[in-house]
Amino acid sequence: MKKFIFLLSIISVLFCSVSIDAKKKSNVLSLKDKKVEVFLKSGEKVTGTCLSELFLSRMENVKIKADGKGKVKYKSTEVDSIVFDKTQTINKARWVFEPKKVQRWAQFDKYFKTPVFLLRIYTGNMIVGYQSHFNEGSNAGGYSTAEKETFHYYYQLKGIGLPQCYWQKSDGNMLELVWLKNQFKNFPGVVKEINNARLSKSEIDDNPEMLLPLIDRGMQN
Repeated sequence: MKKFIFLLSIISVLFCSVSIDAKKKSNVLSLKDKKVEVFLKSGEKVTGTCLSELFLSRMENVKIKADGKGKVKYKSTEVDSIVFDKTQTINKARWVFEPKKVQRWAQFDKYFKTPVFLLRIYTGNMIVGYQSHFNEGSNAGGYSTAEKETFHYYYQLKGIGLPQCYWQKSDGNMLELVWLKNQFKNFPGVVKEINNARLSKSEIDDNPEMLLPLIDRGMQN
């Protein structure tokens, strides 16, 4: 009986630890209540406090408490960029979100009709890199599955086309290296760069951003 109680105690401690870690993770990623600048396509700049979880959800609009205006909401089609100063972010870097049309699933070419806000994570000579982080669920045979946390990583040729998802990782299935290279079948220079880097799937999962300089360099060859 004592062993059973001891085992239950250990399980309870572990559960609490995981819950606290998850809560900490959410707090770390949250941009809600942070100071923000919203640059509109009309040329107007609005400053205030962000009321939307831009990094935790697939957002098609942004709500802010604007200085001197109160609460306002802007559609993604009205926004040019959303900027958080480095004093507001966890890594002390300037975070810029831009509205972009993205794929419904990484493996398919169907796009959402309305742009969503993506975090810009890389600017190179040929491409711009973006990241999105959200929870998504699937629907198969009329039955919805539980949501899973998903990170998508995109590249976009400067001034051309729409962002293309080059990597996806989640708490469920993850993409494979074969799929990654197949995305660049029309860009042999990129495939060469990826092959030369000799990266494993686990290394890419740990840091998908490391592929962006390789993609950028390969596009130039």
